[in-house]
Amino acid sequence: MAASCLKVWKSTSSMWGLGALALTAVLMACGGGGGGQTAGSPASPGPSTGNSPSLVLLAGGLGGSGNLEGVGGSARFGKPMAVVMDTQGNAFVADEAVHVVRKVTPEGVVTDFAGQRGVSGITNGADRSKTLASPSWLSIDGQDNLMVSGNNASYGFAHRIAPDGTMTTMTGLATPMALDLGGRLLSIGYGQLLHWSEAGVPTVLAGRQAHSAAPVDGAGDAAIFTDPVAMAVDRQGNVYVVEVDWMAYEACRCGEWGRVGSTVRRVTPQGVVSTLAGRWGEWGQLDGNGADARFSGIRGLAIDRDGSVLVADTFGHTLRRVTPLGVVTTVAGVAGQPGYANGPREQVRLNQPTGVAVAPDGALWVIEAGNYTLRRLDVAGQMTTVAGRPPQASHADGRGEQARFNGPLGLAVDAAGIVYVADTGNHVVRRIARDGTVTTLAGLPGQPGWVDGTGAAARFNAPTASARPPVLM
Repeated sequence: MAASCLKVWKSTSSMWGLGALALTAVLMACGGGGGGQTAGSPASPGPSTGNSPSLVLLAGGLGGSGNLEGVGGSARFGKPMAVVMDTQGNAFVADEAVHVVRKVTPEGVVTDFAGQRGVSGITNGADRSKTLASPSWLSIDGQDNLMVSGNNASYGFAHRIAPDGTMTTMTGLATPMALDLGGRLLSIGYGQLLHWSEAGVPTVLAGRQAHSAAPVDGAGDAAIFTDPVAMAVDRQGNVYVVEVDWMAYEACRCGEWGRVGSTVRRVTPQGVVSTLAGRWGEWGQLDGNGADARFSGIRGLAIDRDGSVLVADTFGHTLRRVTPLGVVTTVAGVAGQPGYANGPREQVRLNQPTGVAVAPDGALWVIEAGNYTLRRLDVAGQMTTVAGRPPQASHADGRGEQARFNGPLGLAVDAAGIVYVADTGNHVVRRIARDGTVTTLAGLPGQPGWVDGTGAAARFNAPTASARPPVLM
């Protein structure tokens, strides 16, 4: 396979005014390897003349992949995945294979801005000792702060890098989160379950920074997390984690989302990790005890008042219950039969449920990415639609069928019965009152970003989860 290289071009045109730049990262198939300029590589064209737009080679070349700092064609990139520009005209490139973010000045000078070449890890700081793990996505705010996240969901970290190069770690898009009994954040990133202080300082509850083909149970750093997607905490402080086996899906080459195996794991307050239900590497829709049960791509989970785990089995199109002893039963929906039907529990049909939450009265709230609806299963087993109208995906506030969602992936219910939805495709957070009226609480529909603020002034980029502390009843 030919190596990858990056050529960063700047496009200039007098109609944009002097000094205006439009940068494009061009990923090309390049022969060879190594870091030096290859004989026969094209030289950089000269500056543009006239009023016609033109392309000028800014940095990189056809000499093959590498990780060299330098000027113009002497620089080399490994596996560039994203590029953004700051307000000063500098370009920043996420170089995944090299584990660094590169800076390219308007003059074509390429330097390593964050991370250490060839070193994969998570180390914050202001000097060049900080490390990154496979940086793949970049965004930048109006103050030139870079937001960086990795390509592997097991890393689960997003980083903020200030203009002076100081890097801090934050929870990111791929990071499952939950709130503990005191309302403090728990997250999983880079193989570790982290407990965050009010000052934003994490401590490791369980797991270690390691790559593994399968999760590993054990105490403390003997445990390994691979692909966690959701978390919840019970009233005893146990943390429940859902992991999905994306490798099994990719290996089957079948194109069937239902073949995404999942397991439900439990982490005690002492950091002991065990698998409660499901078997890694296997998928399906089997009820049963512990390792005999099978799931198909769980996306959300919640804790019931009796300590049972409720999971939204997304690609099985069902809601499932896992008791503290690991006994799995189906609560609503029919395995492998997506659809839309309300009524008694046995008649209910679901389409890709992605989130589940327990209300103070014991009712279950369910959000569906496939039907674009918010639904409620009461304690008597009757399912009703509270907001949304399948199969219409868009954004609209209002009551009942007037409301619209777009690929929602997470929800939570507060002690007053108010529901909060992470409306992923709309890039907003929604609030559903007890009478079913839906309003947009924060963010602007169709406007992804990373901006703090109040209401519509804030920006989210595909929010995927919502959480609240466990209810102590």
